[in-house]
Amino acid sequence: MLFREHRAGLSQSMETVVSFENKTDLIHVINSRYPELSPVALDDVEARPYGFDGRLGWNTHIVIVRGQAVGFTDATV
Repeated sequence: MLFREHRAGLSQSMETVVSFENKTDLIHVINSRYPELSPVALDDVEARPYGFDGRLGWNTHIVIVRGQAVGFTDATV
């Protein structure tokens, strides 16, 4: 799966893409990239369906940590 950070524009967001295998891996990514939210636990993270993004071919899910959107994935987490 892929994760990209929320940025002002798509090209800036795509510069942050990283792959991960499961929710635990995603937690590690979030903890390393968002120290102000750390420590993030499994129950702190939600990935909600956001819609299909034809620009990328992603079945996009928005990643929310304690009510704050931090990025997007290309699949269900």
